[in-house]
This record gives sequence, structure tokens and C-alpha cells, in this order.
Amino acid sequence: MSVPPSPLQAEVYRIDFQTEREEREKMAEERDRLLEEINNMRLSNQQLRDQMDMISTEQLHDLQRRHGFPAAGSPQHLVLYL
Repeated sequence: MSVPPSPLQAEVYRIDFQTEREEREKMAEERDRLLEEINNMRLSNQQLRDQMDMISTEQLHDLQRRHGFPAAGSPQHLVLYL
């Protein structure tokens, strides 16, 4: 036959259980917040990469125009070698 816990022991178990539950909830909230932050950073990173690609492409075309290089695919760009 087991001995039931004393009221003081039961109260300690209840407080311990409640504390653990609150900590798990806090960790879940923090995890969700961090996941959202990661997703926002990924989106921002992709937007910055897209902007860099556009700027690089525009700069390349600008340099080509300034230095007299024809655009790729234009008839002037095609050179026949005999």
C-alpha cells in the first residue's frame, strides 16, 4: 500500500508542474518569435539579393553602352569568323 503525499508535498509538486508548464509555454513563444524573425530575415535577404542583381545588370548595361559594346543578341553583337 502506498502512502499518499502530504498536503505540503502535493503543493510542491503542483508548483513545480505549473512552473515547468509556464517555462515550456515561454520557450514555445520564443521559438515562434525566432522563426518569424528568421522568415523576415530570409525575405529581406532575398529582396536585397534581387536589388543587387538588378543594380549589377543595370551597371553592366550602362558600362557596355558607354564603351560602345553592343547588347548581347543584337545583330551587331554577332560576329562571323571565317
